[in-house]
Amino acid sequence: MSFRDNKITINKKLRPTRLAFLVRKDDNRTLREVFRINTCLWGGIYNPIIPFFKKTPPNWEDRRFRHPPASSIIKGYLDSFDPDYLVVKNRQETADALFDKERILSFDEVINIKDDRPISYGVDVTDLYWHLYEKDFKFERRHPIKVFCPIPSPELSLVSACTFGDFPDQKEMQYVKKNYCHCFNAKDLVIEQSNFDECFLNEGVSPLRITRSENDWHLRTIGPFSVENYAQGGYCVALSLEFFGGHGLSNEMTWIPSFTLKTKKESPLEADFGIFLSEGRIDEIKSPLVIFGECKSFSEFTTKDVNRMGRLADQFPGAIITFCTLRKTLTVRERKIIATLARRGRKHLKAEQWINPVLVLTAIELFDMLEPPSCWKDKGAPYQKFAEDWRAADGIKNLCDATQQMHLGIESYWDWYEQKRQKRLARRKSLSS
Repeated sequence: MSFRDNKITINKKLRPTRLAFLVRKDDNRTLREVFRINTCLWGGIYNPIIPFFKKTPPNWEDRRFRHPPASSIIKGYLDSFDPDYLVVKNRQETADALFDKERILSFDEVINIKDDRPISYGVDVTDLYWHLYEKDFKFERRHPIKVFCPIPSPELSLVSACTFGDFPDQKEMQYVKKNYCHCFNAKDLVIEQSNFDECFLNEGVSPLRITRSENDWHLRTIGPFSVENYAQGGYCVALSLEFFGGHGLSNEMTWIPSFTLKTKKESPLEADFGIFLSEGRIDEIKSPLVIFGECKSFSEFTTKDVNRMGRLADQFPGAIITFCTLRKTLTVRERKIIATLARRGRKHLKAEQWINPVLVLTAIELFDMLEPPSCWKDKGAPYQKFAEDWRAADGIKNLCDATQQMHLGIESYWDWYEQKRQKRLARRKSLSS
């Protein structure tokens, strides 16, 4: 397969930030706070509320099947809704394995009443109010749209907040209700048990329902491109897959992005992509190569990143370990820590096969429309030497050797091998003397 022959176009449309709220079962106070927050957010009606429990509830139990653990149930909800951020009342109760800790927020971080603009995540619904006012509601309609402000009876306060919305009662947040009533000329509507169904079906637009306006025809993007600056290595992953699919070394490949390997005995292993790649001509029958990749767009590789890939290498002898970045060069620190793994991977597994070849790809390889060695031409030292000497027929192992010399600044495999040989000879000589 080849990516280079295809044109890829990505169209993005604005959509609300999706927040998921983790709420303890029977915590009605927090639940009402969630309803109030979502009343203040554009798209708040679509934000999921996920029940939090440490033990699987009895109603999940089934005598025919073993009921899943609580953590699996919560993780299933999160995987299904795929939120941009998870909002929790207590960060300490949320396990790191449950959700990306960098995208976990507290309630106060979503709405901070001390700020001039209290809503820190998502779009303030008052911006939507004024947009709708300028677009539709400032004109007198022949058939006016009914908009109401719910006034629930005490026993229906929670269910009314869930169904129609509820404005925050803090003084700093009262501007939301004032703008709502001003823009839509909303009328107070008493919500009681006797008229609840009628209010729901025939009384018009409520504060919660209006949060979905201007959003019904927008597609929600998912994956690495869904949130600004959240992609991180996502762009690098796409370019890396393009490189492997079109570099002339393979006749077929199968790939998977961003995955986690789990075992019972060890902690999970992660990689930004995995590839089965058939090397050589299409008429050749060879065992597929296994390739694991760690990708960074513009941030640096850390010792933790390299150690994680080292653990993957230990579990998969013979696999190629790849470090990909959209920067042209690595820092001195990055070169040092990756070089250690690269030299370790040069040891022989069997015959001429290295135990774990390390491949390094930078912007020089990933952004160029031409594959190696053409992408190295006219780039100066040390690339020009390899542009003249290296050939695609040399194979991926020799590509690893070349990129290690160029990007890590270490010796060639044969120089390394000769150094090892000389050391062995010196040890034997000292033992025999």
